[in-house]
Amino acid sequence: MWPQRFSLILSAIVSGSVSAGWKLTVPPGVRVSRGEDAVLGCFFTPTRDYSGMIKVTWKFIASNTPPFLDCPVKNDSMHGANPCAFSDLKHSLKGDPRWGDGSLLIRDVQLTDNGMYFCRVELDGWKNFKEAKTELYVGAEPHILNLSVVEMPCGSDSAPRRLQCQAEGNPPPKIMWLLASRRMLENKGESSQSSPYHVTSCVPYLEEEELTCRAESALNHTERTYPTREPQDQSEESEESEESEESEESDSLKISLIVRGVITLLILIAGIVFYCLRNSCQQQVSDSAAGNPQTVHSAGAMSDSTSPPETNEEAGE
Repeated sequence: MWPQRFSLILSAIVSGSVSAGWKLTVPPGVRVSRGEDAVLGCFFTPTRDYSGMIKVTWKFIASNTPPFLDCPVKNDSMHGANPCAFSDLKHSLKGDPRWGDGSLLIRDVQLTDNGMYFCRVELDGWKNFKEAKTELYVGAEPHILNLSVVEMPCGSDSAPRRLQCQAEGNPPPKIMWLLASRRMLENKGESSQSSPYHVTSCVPYLEEEELTCRAESALNHTERTYPTREPQDQSEESEESEESEESEESDSLKISLIVRGVITLLILIAGIVFYCLRNSCQQQVSDSAAGNPQTVHSAGAMSDSTSPPETNEEAGE
């Protein structure tokens, strides 16, 4: 009997010392963009000599909802793999409870993951626990889900045909309507919000009229034109601009290479012409020098032929 009482008293003392000597800390909030991975920190500091059970649970939206992640582990060894690190699941523990880290990893976050999360840590049973909340904010750029003509009422408008635009984002986007001239439509239409992230707007529509639905928020904007154009956001516009700049740079480089080639060809042609002219002049000078001695000999011969012959009388004398 006494051993049982002693063990109960000892357990109460240990439990009390543990509860009085440890803390639980979480960040007030975490911001990520849709499609990224999010880590919600949850850190606790039990006593160094604590070797009992540690149970980490995570809940979503409210503290009284069932946990979507439950990780019990015995704190008797710091070796070995993290027992609650699941590489193939959406939710797993990023940290190791044996090291006082119960941080949550959420892969590929979506708008449905946006909200409040509760981290609960239990030491030696549910009577000795601490719980704290943190908020996950998932930002999402505007995205147009649908743009089509509908045959149904839209707000207080009684027009037979309406053009309806549905968009989503976080923060919720604001929808505007533009004419083909890019001027804003005077009739701003009727808007409604079916969820915290979805917005619907509609305006009267005339046959073959071209209207553009523009959804914008602090993060970005996107547009879609009915009936022909496809969605285009700033990132696509940026890519098109970069491609245009690259094309212009490529054209400039081609023109520069062509000009250099033409100049080189002209210099080569000029060199060939100069070389030919120089050789031609040297040949003419050589031919002229070779013809002068013949002229001198001819002149001498003519002089000899014109002098009178000696007479016999002069010879006798």
